[in-house]
Amino acid sequence: MKTFTTLGLLLAVIVMPKGIYAQLLNPDFEQWDSTSLSKPSAYRVYGQTNQVPGYNSPFAVRVQRNTQLSDGPGAVLYGNPENGFKGGIPFQARPDSAVAFFKYHIVPGDTAWFLVFLKQNGQFISQDVFKLAGSDSTAFHRLSYKINYQGLGSADSIIVGVASTNPDLNFQGSFVIVDSIHFVSGALAFQIPNGNFEQWQTIVYPRLTGWMSNNPQAIDQANMPVTRSNDHITGQYACKIQNVLVGNNQYLNGYIMLGKQGNNGPLPGFKVNGKDSLLYVSYKCFPQGDTINIAILMFKNGNLIGMGNFRQMYTISSWSQAVVPISYWQNNIIPDSAAIFCSAFQGGGQVHGATVLYVDAMSLNAPPSSISSQWVLPVKAYPNPCKNSIQIDCPKSITQVKQVQVNNVLGQVYTLPFVLSNGQLLIDTQNLPMGNYWYKVLSNGQTLSGSITVKD
Repeated sequence: MKTFTTLGLLLAVIVMPKGIYAQLLNPDFEQWDSTSLSKPSAYRVYGQTNQVPGYNSPFAVRVQRNTQLSDGPGAVLYGNPENGFKGGIPFQARPDSAVAFFKYHIVPGDTAWFLVFLKQNGQFISQDVFKLAGSDSTAFHRLSYKINYQGLGSADSIIVGVASTNPDLNFQGSFVIVDSIHFVSGALAFQIPNGNFEQWQTIVYPRLTGWMSNNPQAIDQANMPVTRSNDHITGQYACKIQNVLVGNNQYLNGYIMLGKQGNNGPLPGFKVNGKDSLLYVSYKCFPQGDTINIAILMFKNGNLIGMGNFRQMYTISSWSQAVVPISYWQNNIIPDSAAIFCSAFQGGGQVHGATVLYVDAMSLNAPPSSISSQWVLPVKAYPNPCKNSIQIDCPKSITQVKQVQVNNVLGQVYTLPFVLSNGQLLIDTQNLPMGNYWYKVLSNGQTLSGSITVKD
């Protein structure tokens, strides 16, 4: 099963031409609606799932890749496919074979997958991917597969699922209808919960207009990874992204994407016609062992030619601004499209806890004017670049300073010593490594923000 591709490159800040900017879709996260999804109860689902007549009972499930989003194969699954498969459901047995009834149509070159991973004390004792090819969609066929054990003893849990297509390829049109998944050992039969797909539920989930999320993978509608938040910096709403506990210490990771999910990471989601240089995002976050991630990817003819990435592993409890510089591999290539990815975990990394990320007021190249008028005050910082210290001329409204923080392009945060005297704020930078930083001065109800460079 495809996992999310790591979004992590070290970036350098470079200056790009201004004046030709891309238009983001729904950048203030004001536009929301809802949609419903019918799914077999308790399973995680991917792509398109439909209820259809069963083999010897009312219902079976039909799975197929989502042709609009290309967000991985159509699949039903017990378990978490991220980072080598985690979780699963209790299962006490050591069966000889895995059995199910199938109808299927697999396009030439593609294969469907029937996954059976048995575990004992958290360790795999079997890892089988049984593959289907060809076409036989007129009647159900009972298919039995021998389980290949790598360890001794009985299992205590199982990961099991069916995917309509090879998740590592990009075939369209394959589908699988499956019913009555069970396991046998001699004359004994072992069932899994809802293995005959008779129990279904309809989940209504919020949908952020223009953006993709993993809400369709939620097990129930009470625990959605992406929701509309009344805690905002502009307009009426912001977007709340969180990792949701789905049982057995496993989490459904929270993310949104202005783009499509490809086999090797995000695909373009909106057009650009110039070299955008900075992505601004208002955010706050509450990590629980995770690192939040905000990234922009720039493409030319579908090929990645540049990107910017911002990460934060510390709690930021009040609205702050992430400034994400965009770096390009070659200066003479102009991108034609882009994608943006925001997650409550580090792309490609394991989810550790119920981390929460809020995002609002997103723009390219210049901070939104509405933010500037609310909480970012224009100030002068000099000398810039600096070495041992930098001075900021504070507005008259700043009478006290509570804290001075800077963060670099990797999201690392430093708290700096300072002295405020007669409206001049002297900040000690001598212990900062050489590089580019964005500073935040927390004052009496106001925030000063900007960028500085520390030289050797």
